[in-house]
Amino acid sequence: DILAWLKKQGDWIIKKLILAAIALILVTTSLQAAKNKYGFGGSIDKSLAVFGLEGYGRTSGDLIESTFSFFGNGVFKVNRKTYINFGIGYTSFSYNTNDYPGFSSNSFDLKLLGVTYFDKPDDFTPYIGYGGFISFITNDNPLIDNEDEYFVQPGLEEFLIALDGKFGFNIPLKENLNADVGIELKFYLSEYINLVPSLNAGVVYWLD
Repeated sequence: DILAWLKKQGDWIIKKLILAAIALILVTTSLQAAKNKYGFGGSIDKSLAVFGLEGYGRTSGDLIESTFSFFGNGVFKVNRKTYINFGIGYTSFSYNTNDYPGFSSNSFDLKLLGVTYFDKPDDFTPYIGYGGFISFITNDNPLIDNEDEYFVQPGLEEFLIALDGKFGFNIPLKENLNADVGIELKFYLSEYINLVPSLNAGVVYWLD
């Protein structure tokens, strides 16, 4: 029966087309999931204020007035929306020049953050970051003559640990290149500097 044979062949073709469509969807999804495995970029960070906690350390502006940092960053995929951000940076600490003229400190920093995007990282999306960093401090504090006794004024500890939280936005600029802007809140475990809110901006280039 020709009609029965045609119907059988038609059913077979339809099944093959359905299977091919499913396979295409799975392959496309797999390729999409494989995008944005890692990216590299840079960022700058400027403090908005410097606070000391009452009863612990000094008050705002007593020793450190502001900070400025720049980082080189690597971003590595954990799952679809979660990444690890590893950064190597440099921070300059500005002292209260009225009380501590000529004083300066800087640090070599290693930062590790977990980053969770609300959507795909190559789209416009907010994100949150959480983690911390360590700072290796170099102080350049001159000797001060005080009542014929020379002494060194307080400087930052040679090794600091800080907790770090961030909220920001990922903004596409062009293919694989995104701007990254956010507000960061650092909590230094230090006698002289504690809470430092800051403005952060940078770029990330995604490699597929």
